[in-house]
Amino acid sequence: LPNVLSPFEAQFLASGVGYRKFDERPIAYVVDEIRKFAPVSLKSPSYCRVEEKKEGHPWHNDTGSASHMTWCGYSASVLLTKKFDGGGFYFKDKPDTPVFHYCDCLLYSSGKGNEHCVASNSGGRKVLIMFFQALNV
Repeated sequence: LPNVLSPFEAQFLASGVGYRKFDERPIAYVVDEIRKFAPVSLKSPSYCRVEEKKEGHPWHNDTGSASHMTWCGYSASVLLTKKFDGGGFYFKDKPDTPVFHYCDCLLYSSGKGNEHCVASNSGGRKVLIMFFQALNV
């Protein structure tokens, strides 16, 4: 979903790392855009946070490698910074194609078919990540 945040909004969110609320601005706007494409619930255990993880994430799916998030139906992320080295987001089916989605929302189903990783990075890569239960439609 292109341009869900302005650079100013991304900078604002990147100023703090940790858990956030779905109803706070500008996150609420991103959630409204996501809901146009995916039937997501904001009720617990769904959550969102701003993350800075220099070591990245190994290959996994968002239902959890130890099945700790089996409830997760959809995942989304918005890259909040653009000045860093490394840090590409990769899907297993396109392991040579990094995704750098600055101010854009990357939305995908969380099951085993969407295994992905994030490469290690330096320089302050921050991202808004969101994990949603799927609504029963």
